[in-house]
Amino acid sequence: LGFLWSLVGRNRESGFEFFHTALGLFAVVFALAILVLEGLGLAGFSLSLIARLSFVVIGLIFLENVLRHRPALDRWRIKFLVIGLGGMLAYDLFYYATLLLFQVIDVALAQARGGVYALITPLLAIAAYRNDLWRSDLTLSRQVAHYSTTVILSGAYILLIATAAYLIRSLGGSWGLSVQLMFVFGALILLLVLLTSGTYRSYLNIFIQKHFFSYRYDYRNEWLRFTRAVSDSRSAVPLADRIVRAVADIVESPAGALWLRDGETFSVTASWNMAVSSFSQSEAEPLADFMAEREWVLTLHPESDDDEAPDLEVPSAITRVGEGWILVPLLHHAGLIGFIMLARPRAPKSLAWEDFDILRMVGRQAAGYLAEQRASLALAQAQQFERFNQRSAFVLHDIKNLVSQLSLLTRNMERHGEKPEFRRDMALTLDNVVAKMQQMIDRLSASDADEAGPDASTIELAPLLSEVTDSRATFYPEEGSECIAVQGDRDRLSSLFGHLVNNALEAVQGDDKGWVRVSLLANSDRAIVEVSDNGPGMDEDFIRTQLFAPFRSTKSGGFGIGTHQCRVYARELGGDLEVVSSPGAGTTMRVLLPTTRAERRQAQALSTQAGS
Repeated sequence: LGFLWSLVGRNRESGFEFFHTALGLFAVVFALAILVLEGLGLAGFSLSLIARLSFVVIGLIFLENVLRHRPALDRWRIKFLVIGLGGMLAYDLFYYATLLLFQVIDVALAQARGGVYALITPLLAIAAYRNDLWRSDLTLSRQVAHYSTTVILSGAYILLIATAAYLIRSLGGSWGLSVQLMFVFGALILLLVLLTSGTYRSYLNIFIQKHFFSYRYDYRNEWLRFTRAVSDSRSAVPLADRIVRAVADIVESPAGALWLRDGETFSVTASWNMAVSSFSQSEAEPLADFMAEREWVLTLHPESDDDEAPDLEVPSAITRVGEGWILVPLLHHAGLIGFIMLARPRAPKSLAWEDFDILRMVGRQAAGYLAEQRASLALAQAQQFERFNQRSAFVLHDIKNLVSQLSLLTRNMERHGEKPEFRRDMALTLDNVVAKMQQMIDRLSASDADEAGPDASTIELAPLLSEVTDSRATFYPEEGSECIAVQGDRDRLSSLFGHLVNNALEAVQGDDKGWVRVSLLANSDRAIVEVSDNGPGMDEDFIRTQLFAPFRSTKSGGFGIGTHQCRVYARELGGDLEVVSSPGAGTTMRVLLPTTRAERRQAQALSTQAGS
């Protein structure tokens, strides 16, 4: 009724829409009412028969309307539908009318009813074939086809087993029952073996592809499955192995291997159920050039002389693999980065244009993932070298400062070498130089995790700045700043402030009125250290383009990374280094560092006491 109702609704020009809609709604409501009444035991035998007769009459009305309002030239499309459904409905009308009239079930009519339905099935199939619009709305899932076919074949097999077992029991005499049980048990074991067999599944997939679908592959499912397999970053299986498995599953291959270009060789990156070896680029040059130019999925052993296959020299490392079947190129930006070799599938399979197209497509996708992985590894290595080179540059700068100290010692040794005070100072200086050089070596050999701050500790800034300035500059701590502390490495902080003080002293060198001042104050949750001088100052362009640029120095023999190093370490600690300067007005280097939580609480307590 629903199918006929939908066909009647397409006759927009018939003017039958209102009547057919009302009639269809009546049929649905009436059917539901009868079902409810029968379930509650309130509908009698005659009422049920009247309901069924009503359905048959409505169906005949719909069928007559479909036929009457179809153009004459188009009636051949529904001729078999009308004959089939009309015959079925006429039989049901006669069957229910007889049943209602005599109140007795006619056994012959009831038993023949299923056969009548079977006889009209070919007529409905022909009608469906002639009407493309009916078929276009029906799609069959490949999974449903696979599972349904498996269930149908398993059911047929079990029916065959039951028939054979019945014959064995009937004809086997006294041994019939025992032989029957053995036969049924063995047949069921064989069924389980077939259902779990990869070869059986391969044959079944090929059968379904040939007889149920116009295309071999469900491209949506294949693409989603392949993407999930190769993009699963949480998997413990390496990317190359996942790619080999994903490509092999497309053509039901049980083994495969992957080669990637590595300098002058094609090295084995992944191997699955296949023993292979690497080979040089010169061996594979003709093959690699051909695959890169033509993007050809190469069949290693053509099944017939008619198969189109290029005359190429294939490396012996590939040809000596007996189970080798096809080579899939891995192309990235028109360049061949490698290829995959797959073994023959369990079930014999002939390759067609669909197989080559999907293999080329997944080959390009796999090449993109592999190229991305290579680029990520190369970037990580480049970053490691960059960090090492940066550490080396900073160490060279510190070595230059130590060399200056040692040079000063050697120059003064001839004049003051006999003095005990000089010798004591020299021993302390040498110990300090050795300790700092050992720290530099440790920094060079430290890993990134070690450099992240294992030596970080709480450092009070006032005593540290007092040591750095000594008698070379004037230190002005703000009232209450003795409790200001930061987290960091004491030696690196001392080097940071010492470098800024040295630069300021060099800026006022030779000026009798020159001065250098270091001040410490706290602002909110930051410590502020200012190193000021009244030297010549710097213009805005020099500060913006050269002051913090590495390897640019205005000093003879300088490396030009001292100020850059100061700002880098200040930012590592979560702070920054600012510059306030102008020509003729001196310079102020302002270091901003986050203070520790303990210092913040102490500062708050001090401010509370001061306010009270």
